[in-house]
Amino acid sequence: MNKAPVNIIFQKIRDAWVRSTWLAWIITAISISLVMGFFLSYLFGISYLWLIPVTIILAVLLIRIDKSWKIDVIDVARFLDREYPELEESSVLLLNNTDDLNFLQQIQMQKAMSRLQRISHPQRTNPKLKLAFGVLAISALVISVMAFATKNSLPKITGESPVAEAKTETVKRPLIVKSIDVWVRPPAYTGIKEQHQRGGSIKALPASKLRWEINVSGTIHAIEIVVNDSKRISAQSSGGAENWEIRSEMPGQGYYQVNFSGQSSPLYQIELITDQSPEIKVQSPAPDLLIRYGDPERFKLNALIKDDYGISAAKVSATVSRGSGEAVKFEQKNIPTGIHFSAHAREYQINQQIDLKSLGMIPGDELYLFVSAVDNNKQEKRSDIFRVILEDTAQLFSMEGLNSGLDIKPEFFRSQRQIIIETEQLLRDQLNISKEQFQEKSNSLGIDQKLLRLRYGKFLGEESSTYEHEGDGHEDDATGIPDNNADILSEYGHSHDNAEDATYFDAETKKQLRATLNEMWKSELQLRTYKPKDALPFEYEALRLLKDLQQKSRAYVAKTNLKTTPLKPETRLTGDLREIVQPVYSIFNEYKPSPDDPVRNALGTMNDLMAGKSFNSSDLEELRKAHLVLSRRAMDAPADYLAALKSLRTILPALESNQPVQSADVIKVSKAFQLMLTDPSATPSLKTPVDKILSDIYFSNLKKLQH
Repeated sequence: MNKAPVNIIFQKIRDAWVRSTWLAWIITAISISLVMGFFLSYLFGISYLWLIPVTIILAVLLIRIDKSWKIDVIDVARFLDREYPELEESSVLLLNNTDDLNFLQQIQMQKAMSRLQRISHPQRTNPKLKLAFGVLAISALVISVMAFATKNSLPKITGESPVAEAKTETVKRPLIVKSIDVWVRPPAYTGIKEQHQRGGSIKALPASKLRWEINVSGTIHAIEIVVNDSKRISAQSSGGAENWEIRSEMPGQGYYQVNFSGQSSPLYQIELITDQSPEIKVQSPAPDLLIRYGDPERFKLNALIKDDYGISAAKVSATVSRGSGEAVKFEQKNIPTGIHFSAHAREYQINQQIDLKSLGMIPGDELYLFVSAVDNNKQEKRSDIFRVILEDTAQLFSMEGLNSGLDIKPEFFRSQRQIIIETEQLLRDQLNISKEQFQEKSNSLGIDQKLLRLRYGKFLGEESSTYEHEGDGHEDDATGIPDNNADILSEYGHSHDNAEDATYFDAETKKQLRATLNEMWKSELQLRTYKPKDALPFEYEALRLLKDLQQKSRAYVAKTNLKTTPLKPETRLTGDLREIVQPVYSIFNEYKPSPDDPVRNALGTMNDLMAGKSFNSSDLEELRKAHLVLSRRAMDAPADYLAALKSLRTILPALESNQPVQSADVIKVSKAFQLMLTDPSATPSLKTPVDKILSDIYFSNLKKLQH
């Protein structure tokens, strides 16, 4: 017997069961996703488009968890035997080979086959499909109840405004902006890739490229972006769309909003990032560096250069000044940094040893240098100017100025130059004389230095032959025994006669003269220990301080000439006062409007709204004027005033249509107005001095006592 029709029937029954099982789980996933989507949309405003992937994922998970759809023909035969008694539980025989059955089984198989052909389409429904439709019905009921409840419980716009509540009108739900994504491409010199900024607010550098991706709740045919209520960037579509893309350059700082189909989105902030100039920090040398005699004629330049987007070039510029007076000459030089800026890094460190001899400097020359850097945006920045002076020892021997000025300095200071000359001569003759002669001459020079120091010490009131070295932490008397009570007596005792105060020198002169004596003491120490080479720097420093003292004594008094009005002999001493009249003063107080007047008036209106007072058309006009001022402030500082501008644009339409306003908006606008106001200028007024008030009270009480 041909079993092909039987196999087809079994296969049809199996396929129908699998399809019904899959359909049941798909319906269940849709029901659950609808409930989830309703709550998420109501609470967080999430779009329903997210339900499509959620439904697919949920359906796949349910089908994978349930294994009941994985059945074979034996399961179908058992199902038929259980549901249809007329088959006499013989459906399994239809799956066996005829040759393997005995005579009675073959007869029963033929009977079951004939009955199966009459019931080839079972009428029983998959129980999972019934369960799925039940879940769908429950989901629809839950959504309906929640939609009705949320519709009746929507919060009304309330506030503490005294404006009477208007009648509730049914307004058609407007289109809304679902999402705004902004892609910012900074300028190429920054090396920064395109950035994604969500929420609509923009923060970018000048010359950046912007790309808006805007998604609205319905199909529209035109859309535009309005920047600072003036500049418009529009896009149109012939067929209409929900997703829009607009490209533009960075429009500048301020705010913008999206307009479409006669509606406007909230205000979004545009913040302009400023590209800072390079930052240069020079650690060394000092602003004024003096290289003295005997010191190495070189210095180290350490500078740190930083920029927020990279450095493209840097250089060290130097100017050598030579000569004095009208014969001064300048020579420009560029000192290479030895750094390659091809990497355009954000930070570079300059460490360079600069040799003054390589720059052609001689004693007496001055070097002026500065470091300049250029960033990737071609912005240049220069550091402060640093001066390096190479001391000229020859100028110390000049006699210029020594015979001028007040002669309050002793004449013995000329011996300091002689000590220097003899010390240099001793160094030149060192190889030609014996060691004993060298030490004897060095000691003699030390004695001369001591005598010179003692002579200058008399000008500071010193009478002892012992000089207290500045910087030592002890004192010695004539016997060489330390006096431990000196500090206590100087702090708590009373001195009737201070030696230093018994001079005619000012404090600055005494301080410099004391420093000169200190340098002489150091020079004497080196000469006495047979080190004339080490004594030379101290000798030169002492001579430099002495000459500086002489120059400070010079004074210049400019010539003055007084021109008086010539006298008239014919009217002199006549006593004629006819042309002398009492002066008349006229004061006109003219009020000039202040730019803050609209803001002050609007702030008063805001206070009236908070206090529950009524307002009129003039108050509304003041608010409109303040709105213009607040708009300009929001362009300059959107981070401070944009939120208040949004609230004011909510308050104005509500007041115009006699609708209640939110107290939170009123508070936010009032704070912005207070921030915008400046202190008024002080007006002239008569103030009674405090001492006058006290004197009036005193005499008033005195009169009461007399009566």
